[in-house]
Amino acid sequence: MTRIGETLASGLSSQIDPAEPIASIAVLMRELGYESKAVGAPEGPEIEAHNCVFHDLAMADQTICEVDLALLRSLSGKSVEHRRCMARGERSCRFAFKPARP
Repeated sequence: MTRIGETLASGLSSQIDPAEPIASIAVLMRELGYESKAVGAPEGPEIEAHNCVFHDLAMADQTICEVDLALLRSLSGKSVEHRRCMARGERSCRFAFKPARP
């Protein structure tokens, strides 16, 4: 799953605006079929998605979420915390971005 997300990111990374990487990642996610937006949070910008292009698969096996996480890590160059997940019964998925771990 990680490799799929990283491969997808490699073809999209040139579209990331370094001045606003999280906002531009949210735009790319919308182009991929997500209902996503960048949102502010006390600890920094996050991405919230109100749908998932892998929803049915994730409901059967949550390891599919690693595709999204690898995509977001690769595009942002940061660690990603999966704070909320529709496959775990929540209304949306929410991803927080942290400095990359060495």
